[in-house]
Amino acid sequence: MPIHFLPKLGFFVLLTGVLSLWGCTASQQSQPAPVVPTKPLTPEQALVAQVPIRGPADFGVVFTSGVQGSVKPCGCTQRPLGGVSRLATALKHLRAHYGDNLLFLDAGDLLFEKSKPRAAVEQCQDEARIELLLSTYKDLGVVQTVQGKRDTAAGLEKYKNWLETFQIHYAADAIVTTLQRVGKKEIGLLALRPEGEWTSLKPKVEQALHNLLQQQTDHVVVLSQLSLESLKSISWPSKGVDVILQGHDPGEAPKQPVSLGAQGPWVLFNGIQGQHLGVVHFSWPNGETDEPPQADLSFFNVAAEKKVLAIRLAGMEKRLKEATSDKQKIFLKKRISDTASKLHALEHQKADLPPEPAMRLFSFALVPEITPHEDVEMAVASYEQAIPDLVAQCEKDVICEPAEEGDAVYVGVQTCAACHDAAVKHWRQALHRRSPMDDTPVGHSRAWLTLEEINKTRDRTCVGCHSVGFNEPGGYCKTDEVGFLADVQCESCHGAGSLHSVTGDPNFIDREVPENHCRGCHHVPHIESYESFKYEENLKIILGPGHGEKKWRQLMGDAALTHD
Repeated sequence: MPIHFLPKLGFFVLLTGVLSLWGCTASQQSQPAPVVPTKPLTPEQALVAQVPIRGPADFGVVFTSGVQGSVKPCGCTQRPLGGVSRLATALKHLRAHYGDNLLFLDAGDLLFEKSKPRAAVEQCQDEARIELLLSTYKDLGVVQTVQGKRDTAAGLEKYKNWLETFQIHYAADAIVTTLQRVGKKEIGLLALRPEGEWTSLKPKVEQALHNLLQQQTDHVVVLSQLSLESLKSISWPSKGVDVILQGHDPGEAPKQPVSLGAQGPWVLFNGIQGQHLGVVHFSWPNGETDEPPQADLSFFNVAAEKKVLAIRLAGMEKRLKEATSDKQKIFLKKRISDTASKLHALEHQKADLPPEPAMRLFSFALVPEITPHEDVEMAVASYEQAIPDLVAQCEKDVICEPAEEGDAVYVGVQTCAACHDAAVKHWRQALHRRSPMDDTPVGHSRAWLTLEEINKTRDRTCVGCHSVGFNEPGGYCKTDEVGFLADVQCESCHGAGSLHSVTGDPNFIDREVPENHCRGCHHVPHIESYESFKYEENLKIILGPGHGEKKWRQLMGDAALTHD
């Protein structure tokens, strides 16, 4: 369903109180009016407050990067970020605020999570998801994207056909320059992607940049699929190029921008999976535009300080629980109160711009509190309801890849239990709370149940991390044939076990499971951040008596004695 946004600023008058003099006494009239509590801003209102307009030349550039085909958060975390319906709401408010002085871009890797070629069985769900994503981006007014390595996972021709069908301008060549009028400003766009040897491409990039600056552009914005190392090697002019929107390896989450020179340009990293909207706000006091704007990184500095305070707060709260003396408890409570006050002050810090011309850089999290755009949310719901039928259509004639002769196949947890009963019992009991506010027990042995709860058992983007052997030789490849391979089982970590179960030879399984193996599923957006997945802390839950007991006791130390 198409959506249309009017780029007009709506003015609303809030009547907070009316004084009626009819029948009032003099003493009543002299009483002060009651104080009306300030209503907290919604996230979308807070976004607009962060980009105050000081003159007619002010404008904004907003962008996404590494969306990787995401149209809705997976729901694996306590506060899932992202989703096109929240993005649509954010853009709606920004368009009302900026009017025509807003430019929406995408920095590439828009369509797929991985660059691995897509199998034919994925086509039905892929087509519907990409149609939803690109139709939404078209209606949101995206001006340009750049072809990323992941974008062509279904083939270059498919990529071009999709973008042309939805009339979205894309840069498929190594160097593409365009001009875009934004309000009173002429913006030069330079899209870069790797092609051939960098030594031969680099001088062409520098020449294209020189030519673009000669066209009387007011500002240049770069859409980059180059590596940061390649960007650093370019001879950037001392002025004219403001920001580089990094689409290649933009980080799992937004991080501090990097300056490539004394005056920039600034490389912006906005994270992946459409969890954040990158924002660049150009502003001049009194509308004077002769002086180039200086980068305002205050939001990144505040974010770093908030992170430090949050870590300190968590540490002190843990120490308070373990404190034994009253003196220590009083001291910690005072420290906790002071730290919490500092954190609260930072979270409600006023968004004033510096007095000089400024280029404010920040990433806006698409949080659950954002009101979803109604039309887009309906389109997302229709897509999700269609997934079982779409998947069934493409899985109908699929033949699963068999294991090579002599290779192991998947046998399921019940086979493992025949010899490893204690380990399987521990696996069933290795549960934890879904979240601090939800006592529902979850864990590897209930992974499939979490998909059943949200009707995702046919979603091919989900089932692989909630079962064992999906799309693996000797496993299963049709979502309705999961059978005994449901849940994250022994073979999810230790590999297909048929040869081990027949021979008892430990060399036929992977006894040690490195952290990188776990991160194959435990990565953003399925976790809050890279740091939030603590490998050894999770091993303390997964391991135990009868299942890696020696390692478990090493990790637990004295705490293991309480389990004996």
